[in-house]
This record gives sequence, structure tokens and C-alpha cells, in this order.
Amino acid sequence: MKRIYLLLLLLLLAGPYLYAQAATERKPVIKAVENEKRLKLYPLEADAYINIYIEWPEMQAFTIAIYNNEGLLQHEWKEKAAKNYQKALSLANMPEGRYYMVVQGAKEAFKKDFIISRTK
Repeated sequence: MKRIYLLLLLLLLAGPYLYAQAATERKPVIKAVENEKRLKLYPLEADAYINIYIEWPEMQAFTIAIYNNEGLLQHEWKEKAAKNYQKALSLANMPEGRYYMVVQGAKEAFKKDFIISRTK
């Protein structure tokens, strides 16, 4: 019983220290900003597919993520290093609604809103 009590006391005392140490070791988050020149989506109100155009100042690998209007991740993938990137992305498996795309590079991140609408 004494061992359990000592173990719990040790965890209570060391817990905040361990948490604070882990928090300082995290990588800094790069804030995503809108940049019309670097990230282009067409059309902004799409039904079947959306064209993605990305231009970087230098070659780099990057991640593309799509979030719904509530901020929940819907789709994410990584791309190899490139200076210019182009892709037609199918929206067939995604429901109608508002979304935003975040493109995360090594030093900067961009975001752009778009809508999936299939009503005619």
C-alpha cells in the first residue's frame, strides 16, 4: 500500500514537469495565410472536381489537407518536392458544403476556401 501511495505522489509531483518539458519540444506551428499568387483553386464553387495550382519560391516537399467548415480533417496527402504543382482533384466522395484547403510547406503555409455544390 505504501508503494502505491509513493508512486501516486511521485506521478502527481512529476506530471506537470513532464508535461511542460514535452510542450517545449513541439515544432512551432506555421500559421496558414491566404495567398492568391501561391495557391490557386478553380473553380471555387465546384461539383465534380477542383483544380489545384501551387507555386513555391524554391523546390520543397509539402502536405495538402482539406478541412470541412467545422475544421475537421477530411482528406490529407503528402507530395514530393516540387517548385510548381498542378492536380485535378475529384470531389465525388465528398458531400456538399464549405471547405478549406491548407498547403503546408517547410517554412510557410497557405489556405483557400472553396464550396462543393451539386445543385443546378
